[in-house]
Formats: sequence, structure tokens, C-alpha cells
Amino acid sequence: MATTGQPLIPLDQLTSIDGCITERDIPRGLWTGEGVYETLLVRRNCIGLPALWRLHKERFEAGSRAFSLPWPGNAQIDRWLANALASADERMAQTSPEDLWWRVRLTLLAAKPFSPAIPPTRATLWITIVPATTRLRPPATLCTGPKLRNPADPLSGTKRVGLASDFAALRHAAARGFDDTLLLDVHGRVSEASTSTLLVGMKAGGLGSPALTTGCLPGTTLALLQEVGHDISPLEMSPQTLCEMAEWVVLLNAVSGARPVVSLDNHIFSPPPASFIAEVRRLVDASLA
Repeated sequence: MATTGQPLIPLDQLTSIDGCITERDIPRGLWTGEGVYETLLVRRNCIGLPALWRLHKERFEAGSRAFSLPWPGNAQIDRWLANALASADERMAQTSPEDLWWRVRLTLLAAKPFSPAIPPTRATLWITIVPATTRLRPPATLCTGPKLRNPADPLSGTKRVGLASDFAALRHAAARGFDDTLLLDVHGRVSEASTSTLLVGMKAGGLGSPALTTGCLPGTTLALLQEVGHDISPLEMSPQTLCEMAEWVVLLNAVSGARPVVSLDNHIFSPPPASFIAEVRRLVDASLA
């Protein structure tokens, strides 16, 4: 059975019997990477839980199954999230503007037993809530690689806490003057960006997005667009084919909505329709109200 997580304890406050920090003082998942997380926006003083939470929760639970993490149950996790949001609203009532948005991260980590050879029998849930200071992001430039997605990995498609290699790829792109990196799968097919789902407006008409067979994460904003009637084809294509077939490209993210992509390496894309960018923003905002 999962246990409610306490706020993260600074490492300098962790002690063992002999006064030294040991690995058993820290949740197993932080050592082994056995953990999944979700990040979403929630409007301050939201009545109930945001509609988009339903899609995040489905992905959250699927990720927990991939790691064999005990799942606390939908009703229980809903209560914990609602209580955490109410507490955040109360704490900030006198110090924050009325239109404040919360950036909420839920992290489920393996707790016990410590031996990685044994599937975790307990998990701990951490909920972190901070003001969302930046939502809209400027158009992005992308470069390809060097990080690869492996569709055959048993954890493929999970939003897991072990992001060091993704962050390294992002920093590699930034060092070359790009905003983000386009991740390919081991077969050279376009998969996703470091923290976003790709959505492609095709020159021949219609919308497409990399297929889950490329090892990409199932995007919640993409699912939201499909639920309101957008037909989005699964794509398996190389970066070269993407540049040849795409009229425009955007990055979908539950925090920033739809972020236009200016270019991939040396190839320039046309701007996406402003009406589409506005539609995504309306859909995401409406799901948070």
C-alpha cells in the first residue's frame, strides 16, 4: 500500500544511528530511478480537480505499473491532490494575485524494500506546488540528437524520474545555439522533443504526430486535441522526411500549450496557424478551470 509522502527532507537533515547519511535514509526510487511523475497546471481556487488531470492520472497509473509500483488508488490520489491544492490556496491567499496558476508535480517513488531485486511493496507520493511564473514560451529552434529513444525498452513511454540523459541532450542543444533537441528512436525515426510532444501540420493536409512505436511519451495535450475531434495520424519518419512533408510543427506541452517550431537544424518551417495555437491554449485553459 502506498503511503503519503512528506515534503522532501534536505540531505543535511537526514541522519542514521551513527550520525551519517545512508542510502536507506532516502527513498529507494531516488537511488534506483524507480519512479514516475506528472506535471500540470491548476488554476488557483479551482473548484474540484482540473479536467486534464484525468489524462495525466491515466498516464501516471500506467507508468506506475511499468515500474511495478504500488498504486494508491484513484480515489485516494484524488483526495491527496485536492487537499494539497486547498492547502496551497490557503497559504497564498493573502500574498498572490487572483489569477495565479499553480505548477503541480506529483512524483511516485519506490520506497521499500530496499533491495532492487525485489519489486517494491511500498511507494511514497510527493506533491510539489509552486506558482507558475512562465506559461507562454517563444518559438523554438530544434536540432537532432544525440539522445535516442528505444521502443523495446520495457519502460518506453513512461514519464520517469530518471531524466539526466534527456537534460544532457537539452544542454547539448543549448550549447549549439538551439532551444531544444529532437529525439530519435534507435531506428532513426522522429520520436519527441526533450519535454514535449511533436504535432505536425502536413503539406498534403491533415495533422500527424510520432507514433508510440517510436518510444515517445503519450501526450496528454495531444489526447485532448483528439478528444475534441482532431484526426491525428501516427507518423514513423526520419528527420529528412519530416522536413520534406511538414508545413509547420509545434511542441505540445501541458504547461506551455502549443509552442511553434521555427526550424529543425537548417530547415525552416512555416509558422503554424495562429488560430490553431489559440485553440490549443483555450482547450488547455478550459481543462484547468
